[in-house]
Amino acid sequence: ACNDSVQVLFTSVDDNRSGKVWKGEFAEKIPPLGYRGPAPRLFDLLDRQGLGFLVLKDFEFLGKWKPQHYLYCEPDDEGLQKFKEAVIELYGEPIFRVWRKVLDRGGSMRITWDEFRFACLRILRSPQTALNSIPKTEVEMAGVWRAMDRDCAGFISLREFDPAAYQALGSFRIWTQKHYGSIQHLFRVLDDNGNGRISLAELSAIKKGPDGYTGNVPLVFACLDVNCERLLTDHEVNFLDSWDVWWEEYETTLRKRRHTFGRTRTADIGQDASASR
Repeated sequence: ACNDSVQVLFTSVDDNRSGKVWKGEFAEKIPPLGYRGPAPRLFDLLDRQGLGFLVLKDFEFLGKWKPQHYLYCEPDDEGLQKFKEAVIELYGEPIFRVWRKVLDRGGSMRITWDEFRFACLRILRSPQTALNSIPKTEVEMAGVWRAMDRDCAGFISLREFDPAAYQALGSFRIWTQKHYGSIQHLFRVLDDNGNGRISLAELSAIKKGPDGYTGNVPLVFACLDVNCERLLTDHEVNFLDSWDVWWEEYETTLRKRRHTFGRTRTADIGQDASASR
């Protein structure tokens, strides 16, 4: 938007030329202009000073704001599925390898919108045949991103990209913390020959005993073996020690509550708007 279009927008809702737009007036005038969201809620967001009316100044930031594409595009679920199929063809299964080698190279277990965009561009530079299903424009990338980032948080966690890997690695992280204190300590215990590497057979020892790990050890091993060497080094596993799975769980609970509240609030707003007409 530019300043002229902001002026036109304000004039369109301020048809009595009073210089002020009240909530009922705003809720009535905005939908015919093409806005499909909850107009009363939008009014509350624009009325940052809580005055109960809007003036032109409340709209002016829209002339300078350049929102990211993912904030206003539709989720492309089909594009996301094709993206995952393409990167599996390029890098192999499990898809967590793509997460670690291409998307989350720092091991934070979450990625931002910008990291995803840059990762797509890196993949596109690969001379492979599966690139037709990789989003090429920012608009295409935004649709795929929104299929994962449903609440427009600006980031996604492993849970949203690969639920199976999240479950396997999350349970492994929690179990290790409880019984060994850290991944590093567990690695030293399992590496009894001191060669700095552990195999799937060595890792499988964690299933023994009454307090043994009950999760999917082969999947955990396959996820961590990002270079397909059939051996794990401490460098490949130590990043898990900095992963706060407990915070991930708490944050997910909060987001679900916020989503539920948002749906309830939107329904209430819709009823209020209908009653006011």
